[in-house]
Amino acid sequence: MEPTNQTPVQQTPTQNVVSLPAQPQFNWYKIATFGLLFIIIVGTGTFWVGRKSQNSNNTNFPSFNSTISIAPSSPSQKYQDWQIYTSSDNLFFLSYPPDVTIQKLDDGTISFTKWGPTQRAETELYDGISVSFNVIDNSDGKSLREIAAEELEATKMLWGNDVIIEPGIVDININGIVGYVYKTNNGSATYILSLSSSKVLKVHNYTHDPTSQGFTAIAEKIIYSIKFN
Repeated sequence: MEPTNQTPVQQTPTQNVVSLPAQPQFNWYKIATFGLLFIIIVGTGTFWVGRKSQNSNNTNFPSFNSTISIAPSSPSQKYQDWQIYTSSDNLFFLSYPPDVTIQKLDDGTISFTKWGPTQRAETELYDGISVSFNVIDNSDGKSLREIAAEELEATKMLWGNDVIIEPGIVDININGIVGYVYKTNNGSATYILSLSSSKVLKVHNYTHDPTSQGFTAIAEKIIYSIKFN
């Protein structure tokens, strides 16, 4: 049997395709963002380290958020820029911040005032510091309690019987100075302190702080810095 002629089949050569790893794509936005954060963190840390060093070298340099604290046990101590006021009769002295206004009224009362941001002229005080000191003559020998009761009754006549906050007159001791205090529901407080056998110091606090300026705390610190000579 004769062999048949067969046409050879051409085979197409196959190519081996090699998958190369993808080239890394750089996210320049992320790189820039991380770089900026790093600069901010380093800069902030350097600033606070320098600030701490400055404060440690200068103990009188107040920080922005520093608060003044007058301890009742050391009323005459000068804290930061607080100043010392001494009465003209040299009976008492106290500490006060320099941004308050000091006035002497016709009846001899010494007032310390500072307006708050919402206070307006020619109106009653509703925003600000108002602390007054008045020496009362007690040559007729009334007891301190009697004088406090008289002041309380005068307050009732002015504002009404319901204005007094219970329990009414209470004992108080400011730096060893004995006395009495009563408070009202309109935000005032009246202190009656014994200066001597013939002199009594009346302190009236009518401070209001609707915008949270720290006036209430400052007024109380002024009062609790009183010391008698």
